[in-house]
Amino acid sequence: MFIYNLILLFILIKSCLLTTLTKTYSTIDLKENIPINTNILQLTKEIQNLKLILLNLGGFETNLFSIKNENLFTINEIDREKLIGEKRCFDRSYCLIELHILVNDGEQYWVIPIHIIDENDNKPEFKNSSIELKFHENIYGGYKILFEGAKDLDEGLNGKIRYILDCSIKKEKLIIKENKNKSLINCYPLFEFEIISQSSLLNQYDQLALKFIPPLSNEYIENENENENENENGNEYNLILYAIDNSLNDKELFNLMNINIKIEKILKKPKFYLSEYEFIIKINSLLKNKTIIGYVNAKSNDKKNKIFYKLINKTNFIEINSLTGQLFISNENFLKINYFNNYIQLLIEAYYLNNENIKSFTKVKLYFRSINYINNISFNINIKSLFIQQLNNSNTFFIYKNISINEILFQLNILSYYYPYDKYFLLLENYSSTFSIISSSNKINNFILKTSNYIISKSIYLLNIKIKHELTQEWLLTNITIKFIVIDQLTTSINLIQSSSSFFLSNICLQNFTYFLYDFYNKNQFGKLKVIQTNLNISVFSNFFIFINQNEIIINDCRMLIEQFDLNYLNQTQYELCSSNNYCFNITLINQQFSIFSIKNKNNNFISKSILLIRPIEITILTFSIIFIMATITLIIIICRLKGFRLCLTIKNYLFYGKKYGLNNAQRLSSTKMTVS
Repeated sequence: MFIYNLILLFILIKSCLLTTLTKTYSTIDLKENIPINTNILQLTKEIQNLKLILLNLGGFETNLFSIKNENLFTINEIDREKLIGEKRCFDRSYCLIELHILVNDGEQYWVIPIHIIDENDNKPEFKNSSIELKFHENIYGGYKILFEGAKDLDEGLNGKIRYILDCSIKKEKLIIKENKNKSLINCYPLFEFEIISQSSLLNQYDQLALKFIPPLSNEYIENENENENENENGNEYNLILYAIDNSLNDKELFNLMNINIKIEKILKKPKFYLSEYEFIIKINSLLKNKTIIGYVNAKSNDKKNKIFYKLINKTNFIEINSLTGQLFISNENFLKINYFNNYIQLLIEAYYLNNENIKSFTKVKLYFRSINYINNISFNINIKSLFIQQLNNSNTFFIYKNISINEILFQLNILSYYYPYDKYFLLLENYSSTFSIISSSNKINNFILKTSNYIISKSIYLLNIKIKHELTQEWLLTNITIKFIVIDQLTTSINLIQSSSSFFLSNICLQNFTYFLYDFYNKNQFGKLKVIQTNLNISVFSNFFIFINQNEIIINDCRMLIEQFDLNYLNQTQYELCSSNNYCFNITLINQQFSIFSIKNKNNNFISKSILLIRPIEITILTFSIIFIMATITLIIIICRLKGFRLCLTIKNYLFYGKKYGLNNAQRLSSTKMTVS
């Protein structure tokens, strides 16, 4: 390149020393984008074999043109807009370039002006593909917002732009030909589009404006969609502005810009997605610091205002991320020494950084549940049917083959030591067509097992009951297995049915314990009892009780005070006795011909009768005892009479004379009688 410039400089110096003939051609009109190797001009027709050199003074000539056989050809595509952008044209609006040709080493110098004619090959260009215009929620109508439009690099009519503002809701492609004479589409009466100025310079954008027109003059712009469930962007409008150029050959080009109009709302307090959050934290092992508990989220009616979060009632082991609303463990050591049998309630505030007075609150309940602890449960069975018998306080029962359908067999209570208020669900895995288990509506974790179909004689039913923890939705590792053995008749050697099998109570006869009496069939409470004498040997109430006086009864040697009793239930022989913590026992008489209570009068006063079920040998012994006592007394009287003991005389005098005449005169009267005699 350096050698080429030296040669060119040498030729120019030589041509300056000689007399050089300069020739300027007429201006040639050349369309841009013409095909390559197009013959533009025949340089000479008269002289042949001239040495013609195309000078590359502008740095672009030899890239676009070449000389072959005294003819000027194009060798690359000519782009008018590129030449203008690279400042190769003398004028931006009228692209004129010049080619300089050196003939025979400087004998002549030819100048060829070429006008690059614009072709409509450039669509209008917007400075931005989309813009956002903002109005405040409460302003007077008629406010005008200025913005920049489009520009077209084409010249003349090809570069003249017209605009169409489309306010249609439907996002369909605009058919330009059908809207040549329209400047607004579905914009009335909300918006008015104005062209402020259109520049003739190629590098300048048109100046445009958009004006909001309220339905009535002097009316405020209000949010018409207060219901957040309808359209979250009720104060937001999406418009499309089309820029279309004009073309002589009907080859119109267009471009578009999206205009997003927002009517800025008055800032309202953040709104939480939930009024109350609940998070269940399952603990399989020790929780580590930064363990995520959950998220709380609030939304704002103005997205540009960032919402922050903070804990109102702070704890020393839980924190919240102020930006995201993430709750996490901050002190794992605190949880190592604490467990929570119910829940922890937190109060969380959502606020704006620059407007802390605009705030809202939500409640958060945290349930920490150890998987090991929820598996630590016990249960008890309370028999409700006369047609089943329990075998040695186990989960095995004898069941009568002719038991009826929908017969309630027993109540099953689930007890959790660590989480006494949590609910559990029971699922009968097998024999669901013969038995069913349902939840009792009046007590938590109280279930009823009943028959749902006829049972098969001489069969054994091994029921498998799964247990599910409601909060964690975890199935417990331990199942309850109930075994029913179908028999033709209940065992005759057992004349009573044990009612309650309690797997954890060591003594139920403790002083001041309160028990309630219920009707066995209708479950109506009619009595209230209170233990007045502790018996450390009683672990279960079986089947009978003895009334010993007007205010007390004995149940399995456990003395109880009657605090309340309804006499309307005296004609029954079977009752249900329940403690204040819902442990129940059935009470059944051994011999139903005896009545427990008798009515003294109609004013609800009652007197107890002792029911002594005495065997014949006991009656014989009692009779001989009475005869022996009477014989002994008679013998003592005879001996006293014969021997004349003073003691016997004193007793006789008192019995015969003391009550009537007094003890002091008894001896005198006795002596007088003896004297008279």
